[in-house]
Amino acid sequence: MCIFNVIVDSITIWKVRKVRSSQGKTKFQKKEIDFLKQSFGQAFFLLIAVPSYYFIPLYLSNPLSLFVMGTLFWPSIHSFDGVLTLYFNMEIRKTIKRKFGRGTVSVNNSVIIGGKSSTRMF
Repeated sequence: MCIFNVIVDSITIWKVRKVRSSQGKTKFQKKEIDFLKQSFGQAFFLLIAVPSYYFIPLYLSNPLSLFVMGTLFWPSIHSFDGVLTLYFNMEIRKTIKRKFGRGTVSVNNSVIIGGKSSTRMF
């Protein structure tokens, strides 16, 4: 499955280059290059991680290490896939920085005195 992914990515790069050269454009945009790097990085990581997930437990005899391998390794494979997406996708990083960046949190204290609310901003 991973090898198939690498083959499809290679064919995609070849076709994109062919189309762009027929349009007279020989330079790739940074977004396109980052997307291709992301795709290859994910395929390469899966090419290493998935076989490791199945073959490493064959050499482990401790039940605890088998448990840890089975419960933590598989989710870490998928979380690393997300990390690669964040690393190579500038739009997602900008959105996250805007949403959770520093300077966006304000403290609002409301006090109700005699039925009237008083709001102070700190």
